[in-house]
Amino acid sequence: MSYIELGQRYSVPNEATKLFRYYSEQKLDMLLQYPSLFFCRLDYWDDADEFFLTQADVKNIFSWHKILPEHNHEEIAKDHILRITELKKFSFISSWTTEYQETNKFWHTYGEIDKNPLAVRIMTTTKKLKQVLEKCSHDVFMAHVEYYNEIDAIEVGNDISFLVRKPKKFHSEKEVRIVISPFAQRHNPPASIFAPFLLANIVDEVLVSSTASSEQYEIVKNKFMNHGIQSDKIRKSTFPILSGIEV
Repeated sequence: MSYIELGQRYSVPNEATKLFRYYSEQKLDMLLQYPSLFFCRLDYWDDADEFFLTQADVKNIFSWHKILPEHNHEEIAKDHILRITELKKFSFISSWTTEYQETNKFWHTYGEIDKNPLAVRIMTTTKKLKQVLEKCSHDVFMAHVEYYNEIDAIEVGNDISFLVRKPKKFHSEKEVRIVISPFAQRHNPPASIFAPFLLANIVDEVLVSSTASSEQYEIVKNKFMNHGIQSDKIRKSTFPILSGIEV
């Protein structure tokens, strides 16, 4: 099992694409102790706006099965819907963004600035992440998220698109997803998967939140330098993070 190159149906970031991920203090501690890509199983994903079939999806699936030479097309359509929704139990995701500009939403939602003023943003490239994924013991792929309206229906027969789409209102996130699916071990899949790497092989820049104290910044800087990150790749943000979330 290895990294899978998707066909033209999906928008895939090229190898030079810069990717960013925000880490809260708690997640930063974990990253520094156990450097790895973290993949969350989708039925543990705490987001009510994601990974469900819309009314348009359900209608489209039933309509598609009606044109096939099936006697029990309604039951088959129901099984199809169940198969898609159960992907959540056997699929894992790591989320990144191509958005270079900092926003209050990114720092608050993903850096969890409201809980602790210290957070960081890591920058890498698609090429460097692919080098990690090629060593992964699972089938894994990467794609830009597609942002849809409620009237847009999932393409029948292309169940993977269920994993790389999101409501239109989130389009500013410019998300890229790394997906492990379906997990080969259908019995007792883990709650999460980690793909280890060396930070020095992945990190092109560490951006520390502007809300962090000078002492916190120096501590974080030294910790990354201990992992082989050059000091000129570590800087403190000057972005004025406001209270509350920018939607």
